Amino acid sequence: MQKLPIIYKLGIAIILLLPAVSHTAFFSPPPFGQTIVFKIIFSILLFLFCYQSFFSRRKDIYKRILGRLKAKKNLLFYLPAILLGVLTVATIFSKDPLFSVFGDPERGGGFLNFGMMILFSYLLILLLNKKEWKYVWNTSFIVGAGVAVFGIIQWAGIFERVTSSSRPFSTLGNPTVLALYLLLLLFPLIAFFVREKNKTIKWLYLSGILLFSFVIILTYTRASLLGMFVGLIYLFLFYPQKGKVLFSLRIATLILIVIASSFVYFSNTDSKPTVIEENKVLSGLSNRLTIDRAVRDPRVGGFLIGWEAIKERPLLGYGPENFAIAFNQHYHPGMPYISRDIPWWDKAHNLLIEMWIWGGILAVTTVLLLFGLLFKFLHKERNPENHILQAGLIAFFVANMFTIDLFTVYLLFFVLCGYIISKSIKEEEFSSKQEKKEVNKRERISKYKTPFVVISVPLLIIFVYSFNILPLLANKNIQQAKAYQTGDNCPLALEAVNRATQYSTVIDSYIHRFEALIKERCLEMDRESAEEIHSVLNKIREKRPMHVQSLNNLASFIINNLKYFEEDEKQEMILEAKEVLEEIKEISPNRYEIHLQEARIHVNSGDYQSAYQSADTCVLIRRDENCLFFRAVAGAALNKDTVEDDLIAAEEREFDVKETSSINTLINAYAEAENYEQIIPLYKELIEMHPDNLQYYSSIATTYRELGDYKNAKEYALKILEIEPDAAMLVHDFLETLPQ
Repeated sequence: MQKLPIIYKLGIAIILLLPAVSHTAFFSPPPFGQTIVFKIIFSILLFLFCYQSFFSRRKDIYKRILGRLKAKKNLLFYLPAILLGVLTVATIFSKDPLFSVFGDPERGGGFLNFGMMILFSYLLILLLNKKEWKYVWNTSFIVGAGVAVFGIIQWAGIFERVTSSSRPFSTLGNPTVLALYLLLLLFPLIAFFVREKNKTIKWLYLSGILLFSFVIILTYTRASLLGMFVGLIYLFLFYPQKGKVLFSLRIATLILIVIASSFVYFSNTDSKPTVIEENKVLSGLSNRLTIDRAVRDPRVGGFLIGWEAIKERPLLGYGPENFAIAFNQHYHPGMPYISRDIPWWDKAHNLLIEMWIWGGILAVTTVLLLFGLLFKFLHKERNPENHILQAGLIAFFVANMFTIDLFTVYLLFFVLCGYIISKSIKEEEFSSKQEKKEVNKRERISKYKTPFVVISVPLLIIFVYSFNILPLLANKNIQQAKAYQTGDNCPLALEAVNRATQYSTVIDSYIHRFEALIKERCLEMDRESAEEIHSVLNKIREKRPMHVQSLNNLASFIINNLKYFEEDEKQEMILEAKEVLEEIKEISPNRYEIHLQEARIHVNSGDYQSAYQSADTCVLIRRDENCLFFRAVAGAALNKDTVEDDLIAAEEREFDVKETSSINTLINAYAEAENYEQIIPLYKELIEMHPDNLQYYSSIATTYRELGDYKNAKEYALKILEIEPDAAMLVHDFLETLPQ
């Protein structure tokens, strides 16, 4: 067999190098830049593969893949393709099809990326022989070593220019992803270590094993640590070599269990051993392994929410990347410990729940079958290497019951799948005569060479430019804008925003999200800038009508900036905010924040009855301090008896009821009910905080007049003259209104 053409080796190497690539502009967030390069390189490789296999005069690629194409296939070979087909149907019937296809740049997800990774695994299966697979793995090990070393540099804070972190994330942007990535590399590396005969290379493999294990521990990622522990137990306990080797490994298993159990025990005692307290690594690890932390983990509530969503759409799910929609639909802050985390989940933190949400029961069944048949084949062809790979599958599966996956993890997983599937294929052997006959059949296809080139080349160019280069440039500019804005250089930030938005791309909603944020922080707020930001937020609403965070941001912006609009416009804006909040309630009915926003709108428009109902619903969902305050405000306007109780409860939850705007809001509510006795002490508090504010003296004087307390009305009116003598005429006019 001829050598694999250099273009394929180079392309595969670049793809495998992506986990180590990070850049503040082009590769921020890391998964986005990595997926862009992956799609460009892979689409070019796929085009070359199809062309050289079926249309090129050179027949070496076709001869290379002929044995695998004609080989008898088992179900395992087809499972990734079946998964791709299931997710294709799920994307068509998705709750948000466009987002399902392209995903969020911060996650590097989407059906397009996921599908291309599956196709990449098939490309490797068809192209690579045993020696070339070793090249793939050695490249991955070298890249992994670089990523791991950079993680140690981060953790140790060796270089000032490298961001230090107690939980390193290296070039992957997330310690959890770093741990999973290294976990997937660890067991294949152990397999190569066991089978390697060259002592020098064997020592290098052993160094890599220790390096990967150490960095996995440094991430303090409990899911990966549990996966590694279970995988190693299986590896040692059932190792397929009897005699002294098996006995030694079982002793090692016992030691490993004792060490792990002892460490977890001491991590949960009041007085930890000195060796743990004084060691940076052990101390950090013990803090992550407490039982209390485990049982109070928000994942408990997240899994329950995911299960409720599954029961609603068990067949087709919600579509790829749409866990956020499923989560929002069934979210309730009363779920166990869910309030300890941010209330905007876009990942299930569990592979099976995630896949069920993505593509329904067929998707999760296919994934389970894929893991099961990979494991079964490795068990059938029982040898040390296959056994170690089995342990790796177990480790990855266990870890994925409690964590998330991003691009680099999925990429490496499908490389591993491709490797195991390629081992399961028994290639068809051809004589030279049979091979020539098969190659001649290729001529039937080669007559379509011109249509293939005419159609595929323009499509390739459009795909690379429109779906990859333009989004990459837009993201680069928006990342620069964020950096400028963080550095208080708003003119350059706004210029970068304008560059980012000059073209329409598939990540427009993501770009507009930061455009609105930067403009809100950089523009001097007036009617024109408020309209501009409002327009941007509505663009996001059009692009992602089911994204609760964006809809909530739009409603909040309207409520907070009503003062910049004319009176007739205010009514339109209030109506729009109400419409947006109704949309959110349909998508996520149990979000107390939405009812709080409604209460604020009703208070601003003077509809205190509706405000009370919204605030009361908010309190019933969650006794939030803001909900309690606005229920008190509405109650004050409606002469409710619960006002003081709500204010005390809000203050106990650290709401600042003595803050100027809070007091003014209460004053307006009491004024609505003409409850002037309650207003007087509030104005006194304002005067104490702002002794030079003439408006407060004028207002309290007017309030005393309404109460018939003319003596105090006169006293506070005269105090205005002490602060501002030029107000004598106004004070005189006020005093004239008082009975003599």
